[in-house]
Amino acid sequence: MEPRARIGFLASAIFLTALVFAVLSQASRVEPARTHTVVIEAMKFIPAELRIGPGERVVFQNKDLLPHTATAKEPKAFDSGLIKAGESWTLQISSDTQTVRYECLYHPSMEGRIIVTRP
Repeated sequence: MEPRARIGFLASAIFLTALVFAVLSQASRVEPARTHTVVIEAMKFIPAELRIGPGERVVFQNKDLLPHTATAKEPKAFDSGLIKAGESWTLQISSDTQTVRYECLYHPSMEGRIIVTRP
């Protein structure tokens, strides 16, 4: 192979290799699930109503002095168990859930609602 042809071949090979790496790096990027926060404070879930997309996460952060739960009413989609003061619990909503009302098992007047909206 002539030197000139060899340089052209190498340049093409380098270009194609860079193109393959660029395509693969774009394809391997996975957007992380969006995370929302519900603060538990003053015996309330704040916000009391939250709209999220399928597969997104909700972090329940207890800033109250008392322990609480975040427990789905109907359907029985989730139960955080005890969330102590200063602790948090993370929920990932499945795509088949639509609207879930939840409460604190220890303080049933504390209520909230998660609405899953489809894109």
